[in-house]
This record gives sequence, C-alpha cells and structure tokens, in this order.
Amino acid sequence: AIGKLIMLWGFHQNPKTPNQYQRPGNKAIFDVLKMNPNMGDLEFDGIRVRSRNSAVSIYFGLLYQGHFINLIQQMLRDAGYTKARIITNNLLSTMGIDTQYQQSAQMPAYSIKPDETLCRASIEDHGFTQDSRYFHTYLDPDTGYPAPTIDSVVVIDDDPLTASAACQALMSSDGQDWEITSNMMQVTATGLRWKDGHEAMNKVMEERVYNKPEVNPATNTQSSSNQD
Repeated sequence: AIGKLIMLWGFHQNPKTPNQYQRPGNKAIFDVLKMNPNMGDLEFDGIRVRSRNSAVSIYFGLLYQGHFINLIQQMLRDAGYTKARIITNNLLSTMGIDTQYQQSAQMPAYSIKPDETLCRASIEDHGFTQDSRYFHTYLDPDTGYPAPTIDSVVVIDDDPLTASAACQALMSSDGQDWEITSNMMQVTATGLRWKDGHEAMNKVMEERVYNKPEVNPATNTQSSSNQD
C-alpha cells in the first residue's frame, strides 16, 4: 500500500543511473506517512479494488515475479510439460525436477526440491548512493526510509507468490520477528543476513544449505565447506 513512498524515491521506475535519483525531503515522506496508508484501506468488489485513503497506492514489488511464475507454470502444464526450471530476477522455480541455486562461488548454495520456488532479495537489487549513503528499494513502511538492518533474505516455498511476498516483507523489516513472519506466512524455509554479518535460518533452511562459505576471524576471508 506504500506505492506513493516508492514513487517519491523513484524506485517504481526501471533502474536508472545513480545521478538520476534524488532522495526525497523529510516533509514529503512525512506527508504520506501521516495519512497511514495500509492494506486495511483497500475495498474489494469482485476484481475491482479501491481505497478512500488518497495516500494508498499499490506497489507489488517482488510479488510481480511470483505472479508471473504462477502464470508460466500453468501455461506449461496446459501445454503438456511436466519438467521446467523458470528464472526471473529474484526467483528460481522448478517443475518436476530437483535443482540448486548459488549466486556466486562466495555465496552458499541451496537445494530446491521439485515444484518449489526460491526467492532471494538483497539491498543490492535496486538503489543509489547520495551524500555517501546508500539507499535501497526495500522501504520500512513505518519510517518511509530504506529498512536499515537486513542485508539479504532467502525464502523457499512451494508457492511462488508466497515466497516472493515473504521475501518482500522480511526485507522491509528489522528482522527481529522473522520467525513469526515466516510461520504466519507458512513458508517452507527462511534465511536472513543482517548488515553486521549476523545470520539466522529455520531448521528446514539449515537442511537445504551446502557449500556455505566460512569466515576466518583471523583473516576475515571466506572458504567453502560442504554442509549437507
């Protein structure tokens, strides 16, 4: 529901060059926040949606990708396909096959079972630097500014839309209630990394991670190890 805040920051548009972004003023952000846009302001009439709160503007974020994957999966099934590997910017989804996801050799690898989707989000997905500060697209709806503590989130679930929704919610939070959020949204596996390097994951995610880099405290360097 905070699409107007997203537009203030310019994150609703395709990625631009850093000097094309402009940090919004505090008053502009406060003017939106004081009207308290939230999902409870939405009124549904069949497929029609409206809100009497003029500050509400719908921004789907990662949910677009989850929705697209659902549509593609149904199209493939209708065409008779039973096996597929579907990739978007943030999601990797499988149909009828096992696969794995590893962003780079310095990052952990994740095991994805048949008919599951992995969603990975990071503050590096979309942002800009101004006045020596980095501002990313995952805004905290309580402050109107980029969420300050979470660096990245990985979610695995059998529903692409749920995986993307949970990823979006966790990236926009401080991570303190991540287990409550994960359980409430009933996602299969969840893992988070804070900006200070602290990590947390639920039991299922622990079972899915392997080749996880280990940090050597003495040298602050990483090495990979098999942790199945």
